[in-house]
Amino acid sequence: MPESWLESGQLTLSNGLLSPAAVIAPPLIVFPHRVAPSFHDLVAAYYETCGDRAHIAQRAIQMQTIVSLVSAGMDIALLPESLRHLTRTGTRYVGLQRDPPFLKTGMAWRRDDGTPIVANFLNILDKGIHRACPLMVGE
Repeated sequence: MPESWLESGQLTLSNGLLSPAAVIAPPLIVFPHRVAPSFHDLVAAYYETCGDRAHIAQRAIQMQTIVSLVSAGMDIALLPESLRHLTRTGTRYVGLQRDPPFLKTGMAWRRDDGTPIVANFLNILDKGIHRACPLMVGE
């Protein structure tokens, strides 16, 4: 969200989190449906669980562009937590009071590929993602 919105009181946090009412109140910047249909649908469904539909003011095809538009004070955006490293002056990442939506990510590799890069990739999957979301690596 734009830092200036918090400073001016345009949006307020409750215990450091954005309430469902505060999520649906301002316009939204989001990926176009044609570019990221699953992500777009996930955000739209989240807005519905918050009690309204998303009021889309702007669409952008790159996360960096979305973050820059938020930084400029245009609107808010719901972004994957993995993108918190895309910091811009004037932008604040905040958590959501309502459980955030989860975007499923699929991984694929050639079963008979024994190269070191594939072995390292599978090791990362097994150590990191397996803890967060149980799955059968290689199945």
